[in-house]
Amino acid sequence: MNDRRWDRNFLLGVVNGVFVTAGDAFFHGSLVLAPFLAELGTSPVVIGLIPAMRVALYFLPQLVVANRLSHEAHKLPYYRITSTTRNLAFL
Repeated sequence: MNDRRWDRNFLLGVVNGVFVTAGDAFFHGSLVLAPFLAELGTSPVVIGLIPAMRVALYFLPQLVVANRLSHEAHKLPYYRITSTTRNLAFL
């Protein structure tokens, strides 16, 4: 029975990864934000900084959450809530 649980968890992890990667491809900053800012008349310098800011600021929310959850005994409920929220937002 333990092997079935591992197989199920692996499959759900792969499906979640595919779903998030596909959603991220459609919501990528260079596909959405840069053309939008160009239409608004933003300077090319700001548009050029979008990929750099995306990479630089990517880990900031993770650091804040990791600091808050480091003292919690059970972290899985928080993961389930945030994962479900993220997947519903991509839908």
